[in-house]
Amino acid sequence: MNIRTLGLSGLDRDEETLFRQLFDAVREPGWALASETDAGVLLIDFDSMYGQMTWLRAQGGPRPIVALTAGARADASMVLKRPVSEKALRDLLRKLVNQVPAEAVADASDESDHVAGVTDPALGTVPRAVEAVPEAAIAVMPEAPPAPLQRTLLDFLRPGVLSGPASLRDAQPGLVVDVASGHYLGGSALKPLAALCARALDDDDWQMLSASEYAALRAQSGEAQPLNRLIWLAGLHGFDGQLCPDLTDALRFKLAKWPVSEREYPRQFRIATALFKQLCSVEEMAAASGASASEVADYINACHALGIIEVERPAPPKPDAPVATPRGGLLGRFRRG
Repeated sequence: MNIRTLGLSGLDRDEETLFRQLFDAVREPGWALASETDAGVLLIDFDSMYGQMTWLRAQGGPRPIVALTAGARADASMVLKRPVSEKALRDLLRKLVNQVPAEAVADASDESDHVAGVTDPALGTVPRAVEAVPEAAIAVMPEAPPAPLQRTLLDFLRPGVLSGPASLRDAQPGLVVDVASGHYLGGSALKPLAALCARALDDDDWQMLSASEYAALRAQSGEAQPLNRLIWLAGLHGFDGQLCPDLTDALRFKLAKWPVSEREYPRQFRIATALFKQLCSVEEMAAASGASASEVADYINACHALGIIEVERPAPPKPDAPVATPRGGLLGRFRRG
């Protein structure tokens, strides 16, 4: 049989396990995972230091390269965005079919080990000796289902994820988003929506709306709100006091522009003031603002979701320097189409 192979590079152990589970769930015909050195196409974690070094070495090579990233910094012709969904991975594999040569692999059903006996000129066909196997050992255990890839509201506010206006099912209060127009319906207050930002969501949690249905809801609900307010809130409450995966390797931060202040979050004015002055670490910002490190991390995530944070990252190691083992990765929350 002929197969095409995909290799993984730069992912930490837990994230690689999640990706393998996702790959098994997709079950795209004619594809298999292979080692980094033998694969026909290489998927590199662009967000890790090791991955970026591998990326530099792999440029100009004979095989296609795919950048796995949660950000928009990868200068690559093929990008797989975090959080990775089954649909995104399936679309990528189908796109790569014409770029990756298939390799001939022997089918296990053709192997000689499956011959029932050995022919001897003098004795005829002699059955092979078969070791007795307990019946319980023969039973095939069902495969455990892949771990769900958690996604939150922020993931669904990215362009192209929802195909049109959509209503979040069972949301209290009700929430309707229209990413294409840059608006949402859910009232002017933000704090009532905070609990929705940390909730694990899937495609089935959304009900797609026609243009007329959305127009009717918009007329009933009053003024639509700018989507950026909801994106900011989703970043603020989506990571439980920890820096989001795209910022885990960042050293210091600074506001690139002053955000719109939300009256419901007055404490964050002091964080914004410290963040606007100069590049600071989370700890330095907490000391300057009087906020906790988790509050600072949440605020950085919120501003990063809007794209208004400048980030200082570690300088890449010199090519002749030993490469450090990556500390962690991020499928994402392969969080969670």
